[in-house]
Amino acid sequence: MKQGTLHTTHAIVGGSIANMDSADVQFMQTIAEDETAGMAARKAQNVLCFHYDICYDMEGQPKSEFTPRKPKPSYEQLLAQLNTSTAFPNPADRHVTIGYTLLKAKERTAMHVYDLSGRQIDSRGLGKVYEGQQLFDTRKLPSGVYLFKIVQEGKKISEGKFIVTH
Repeated sequence: MKQGTLHTTHAIVGGSIANMDSADVQFMQTIAEDETAGMAARKAQNVLCFHYDICYDMEGQPKSEFTPRKPKPSYEQLLAQLNTSTAFPNPADRHVTIGYTLLKAKERTAMHVYDLSGRQIDSRGLGKVYEGQQLFDTRKLPSGVYLFKIVQEGKKISEGKFIVTH
């Protein structure tokens, strides 16, 4: 065994991982950065990051102290990613189909279609479903842009737009 191995083992068994001297910390860094150390390297990286603020990325290299962390998405942002809707064909001539997938199925779920002035063109109850499609006849609508919203219990959970061209 290497002398450093005995020294580090003594520090872990006889003392505390949180109170290693600089030689022990350096040896632990050597283990953490050794690509062949496997689980020992991961454990050494965890100890160093937790107790000594020396943190490593997944490749075993020390992280920059100035690496900005990506902010966690808000609940609303997660819902927007999980509740999806799309209109096709878009642009539409005779009809448009709005397909949707929802995270939660709630009894009071509805789809509303509006023109650009905010006037409601159509409204449909969707019921307690997770996914589906609604077909809208666009032959009597003037050419233009239309918006749709899917709401559950009064809260908008998805939205989109489609274009009618004749």
